[in-house]
Amino acid sequence: MSLALGACKQLSFLSISRVFPNSWYCNYMNNAVRSAKRFARVGPSRRGALPGFTLTELMTVVAIIGILSTLAALSFRGQRAQAKSAEGRAVLGAISAAQELWRSEHMVYLDVSAAMDSYYPPGTPSDDTEVTWKGWAATSEQQEWSQLNVVPKGVEFVQFGYATKAGLPQPSGGTAVLPELAGSAVLNFDPDQPWFVAQAAGDTDGDGLSTYMTATNISNIIFLENDGE
Repeated sequence: MSLALGACKQLSFLSISRVFPNSWYCNYMNNAVRSAKRFARVGPSRRGALPGFTLTELMTVVAIIGILSTLAALSFRGQRAQAKSAEGRAVLGAISAAQELWRSEHMVYLDVSAAMDSYYPPGTPSDDTEVTWKGWAATSEQQEWSQLNVVPKGVEFVQFGYATKAGLPQPSGGTAVLPELAGSAVLNFDPDQPWFVAQAAGDTDGDGLSTYMTATNISNIIFLENDGE
């Protein structure tokens, strides 16, 4: 037996199997080879090694999906706010046109609003409700709006609130009394002719920070504060 064991250590498995076919080493190796062959013939799904993703790969995919979802939400929010801001620009343009038409007939602009934070139509500004533009005449101020006859093209319902005031030229040697605007903007001009100012205010994304748009006959530029808010 000692000779057989020594021979097993020195010879290859194939040689041992020929010389000592019934030795414990040969039996062990034969069983191991047969088991390996059976294991190799069995598919991965039957061995328990199911194909799939590692935990790191799954976490990476989840993180990427989260980032893309956040970017998509921010993009949609920005586009929605810009679409609402377009309403403000359109109505301010219509107010300016109506004021110029009024001046061509009466030589002055129409002083409509009691203050620049007295908004028309009622219920505005609103971040979630659209209010019809025309048809309000319950108060003297609303009747002034009806007289001005602002007709914003393509706008029937609004979420911004609007105000417009007007005045006469600066008296000789005096100081013009200009209205205080909503927001942080300040009127800073000395009118030598009749003037008007119109302002739109609205919180388009509901975050509590309002967008303000201001137009005057002194400049063709609409001044923006917190655009997109």
